[in-house]
Amino acid sequence: MVRSWWSRCPIRLPGGAGRPRSPALDEPPLDPVVAAVDFLSWYAAGAPASRMEREAGDAAEPLVPPPEEDAGRLAEQAWAELDAGDRAILREAFARYSALPVAEQEQLRRRFATLDRMERRGWLLGPAVGDDWPRLQPWLGYVPEAERSRLLAILRAMDAGQRRQLAEVLRRQSPVGRVELRQELLALPAARRADWLDEVAAVR
Repeated sequence: MVRSWWSRCPIRLPGGAGRPRSPALDEPPLDPVVAAVDFLSWYAAGAPASRMEREAGDAAEPLVPPPEEDAGRLAEQAWAELDAGDRAILREAFARYSALPVAEQEQLRRRFATLDRMERRGWLLGPAVGDDWPRLQPWLGYVPEAERSRLLAILRAMDAGQRRQLAEVLRRQSPVGRVELRQELLALPAARRADWLDEVAAVR
């Protein structure tokens, strides 16, 4: 639950006059854009229908943190990992969403709520990588924490075509092969990634 800046109930001074003192400072609310990173990423990507069915049966654990962790903390972590471009996209999406009639806003919220929980969590990765989450999710399982931020930065630097190409290569790999590919990609200089993708697509 997002808390307000101030408690609504006055606090009485002990023992005496019954005069209320100033409300206690509570923790500040999350920025509404930060609090809705997953929903706004989905909305910015065009509010697509669920596509997780294509990955049915894959038991890999997702890159994003587990669902039992605090939603506000997850949102803040996700926001911190987005680049300036994605943050600007989400703020613009929030402005567009806020201008919609209330009925349309509620309809979008209901649609998002019907998505598979894993798919909703994938949208924490932002509008670009979140849109490719159904394709990449099997590969992003069991990523060591030390590699997480670097891998996300690489995926965000790729264009949509490169992420689709990578996903197709990964689809043909064993779990061990996916780990090997991740290690290769993490070790590459940025200038080599496009050529590397073409090479692995041709031979694997």
